[in-house]
Amino acid sequence: MSAILSFLNTFWQYGKDILSWSMGNVKPLLTDTIKDVFTGVMAVASGVINTLDVGTILTQTSAAWGLLDPRIAWFMVNLGISQGLGILGVAYGIRFLLNLIPAAFTRV
Repeated sequence: MSAILSFLNTFWQYGKDILSWSMGNVKPLLTDTIKDVFTGVMAVASGVINTLDVGTILTQTSAAWGLLDPRIAWFMVNLGISQGLGILGVAYGIRFLLNLIPAAFTRV
């Protein structure tokens, strides 16, 4: 009976040693892999964002607003259309950013 218990104890110790050794080596491997994938995704996103010509878009938009009749522009300013569009733009931006957070982290 003691031979069986000795064998099981030795087997258990080897199992624990192998598991702790493999977790000690797998964890840095997984962290480095996740970091590399994230860096690659951010490089692609940065490249896509850099291709957008925001200056031209803003210039064309401001030129289009300048073509409005002064009475319509006055009416839009008094209604607060520009502030409302700014608020909606920021709200959509925040919503899109919050959608990037996985649902598992946001459930309480």
